[in-house]
Amino acid sequence: MDKKEYISLFSAADDAFNNAILNRFSDQIEAYTMGYKEAADILAKYVLQSQCFQDILIYPIIFLYRQYIELRLKEIIQEGRNFLGDEGSYPKHHRLHHLWDTVKSIIMRIYNLSDEPNEFDLIGKLVSDFKKFDPDSSSFRYPAGRRGNKPLKEISYINIRQFVDVINEISIFLEGVSSEISVFIDHNHER
Repeated sequence: MDKKEYISLFSAADDAFNNAILNRFSDQIEAYTMGYKEAADILAKYVLQSQCFQDILIYPIIFLYRQYIELRLKEIIQEGRNFLGDEGSYPKHHRLHHLWDTVKSIIMRIYNLSDEPNEFDLIGKLVSDFKKFDPDSSSFRYPAGRRGNKPLKEISYINIRQFVDVINEISIFLEGVSSEISVFIDHNHER
């Protein structure tokens, strides 16, 4: 048997269309955020259309959507603070409920709102579900917690279609806020 030459996992090859370009975007958090969302959408669509592998693909699907939400909230915090002239970037933890509290405050300040929009309630419920079942972003990555506990033992079923529908509804709101903050920042730079 001939010995094969080792090819680095993290390198380019001659088939250029299959070479992903890293650090191509000036806004790296956006590339990561949308990458997780696209991957989750592709997996969810596959499961919903094929009606196969839902019992094993549920874990990466939910992890990817959760990571998308976490990064989108962090991006809104970072850009919102930038627009408002506040100090600091986004928090470095994985607790969605803390990130969401910060995002709500930023949205209220940017839009000068006295009452919370209706979308806050839906997002708050999603964040509460994640706080209960996946507080530190590990429940859908590992079958057991650091102390050997099984974080998902209270859940028997998750409807993927329903889960995706809720994520998409929340995504519309978060994407809109993110886009508007970017427009506000661009408008301020043009002055």
